[in-house]
Amino acid sequence: MLDQGSAAFRAKSERRPGKRSGRSNLLKTRFKRLKRRLKSGEAKVDQLTLQRDAMSARLDDMSARLNALEVAWKQNITEFLNAVATVPALSYQLLELRRTFESRLAATGEGLAVAREETAPDIEARERLGR
Repeated sequence: MLDQGSAAFRAKSERRPGKRSGRSNLLKTRFKRLKRRLKSGEAKVDQLTLQRDAMSARLDDMSARLNALEVAWKQNITEFLNAVATVPALSYQLLELRRTFESRLAATGEGLAVAREETAPDIEARERLGR
């Protein structure tokens, strides 16, 4: 074994600084890489934070819109259901009006046909006189 006073021990300890500087350079290089990775990670965290904030704002907006929709639904659902319920009644009334109109039109058409038959001889006579 080497004792601290021997020349071999001194020679060995003198070589260590060179090795340490090599290790030191390696550690410095690793440290720089880790530092770059850390900065890159911090940039990604910042970017994700911005995206999170944007998504949070959009969700708040959607929540407000959903609440407004719910209020409008509760307020107008009764009128909507009443309107839907009156559609069959309205269509029935329209059908009755159509039948009435068609029957009156048919009666008017029959009346016009009768009037035409009655006035046809008079019209023919007037046409003969006018020629």
